[in-house]
Amino acid sequence: MPGQITLQWTNPGASDLSRVIVRRGWGVCPASPSDGSPVGGTAVRTHQVDTGAADGTSYCYAVFAVDASGNHSAATLANNVTNSGDQTAPGPVTDLTAKVNPSSQVVLSWVNPKHAGIAFIDVRRGPATDCPNSQLAGVAVGGSGIRTKQVDTTAKPGVSYCYRVYALDAADNVS
Repeated sequence: MPGQITLQWTNPGASDLSRVIVRRGWGVCPASPSDGSPVGGTAVRTHQVDTGAADGTSYCYAVFAVDASGNHSAATLANNVTNSGDQTAPGPVTDLTAKVNPSSQVVLSWVNPKHAGIAFIDVRRGPATDCPNSQLAGVAVGGSGIRTKQVDTTAKPGVSYCYRVYALDAADNVS
């Protein structure tokens, strides 16, 4: 899931286990319960979700078991942990229509997918015989804002075109 990393471990069988401390480091692994940044509280548990993890950043996590006297175990490490982030593309736009207005401009309209994370819409144009097959192919038409209509003011009268409309989310996943 974007922005979070889930850790799991097995606690030692000590009868006086009183706390579990999870710490996060960047570039170096936490060597003590005070190194790095704290993740979660200190309750005895066997998993922790780090909701402050930045996508694409590599972390080292250290888990310390602490007994009733305050003695802590050596760190149990999880090194080079990276959340790849959001990799789910929004659904495709639907009901794409193209009409020519009285000014010989192509007027496109469509229905955006029901995906809360849509960041922008990209309209692409190619020759009728070479429809754009990706969000980077063909010629961009209009801006990149969220919309459900676009007028192609650069279409030449009498020329046949093929249009594709792509929905993109904040992580640049393309429908």
